[in-house]
Amino acid sequence: MVNNSQWFGIFRGYNFPLHEPWDIVTRPPKQKRMRKRRMTLTRAMRQANEAGVSVQSAIINADGSVTLIFGKPSSVHNETFNEWDTVQ
Repeated sequence: MVNNSQWFGIFRGYNFPLHEPWDIVTRPPKQKRMRKRRMTLTRAMRQANEAGVSVQSAIINADGSVTLIFGKPSSVHNETFNEWDTVQ
């Protein structure tokens, strides 16, 4: 037969858990990760149109970002202008 001092000696050095495995622990739910939506050229042009701003040009950068340049389009009268390039 094992006496109490020998019985408790086998648990020496064992770290007991703070709660039993069958205990239900209520924790707040984790927040879902929301993916940040990237601006597409279509969405950027649509927002500029809704704002009533004319877009001169649009640039799509290598990282996927969109840059809009606002203003009226400039005319193409420079040294390389050819009168045959215009449609009548």
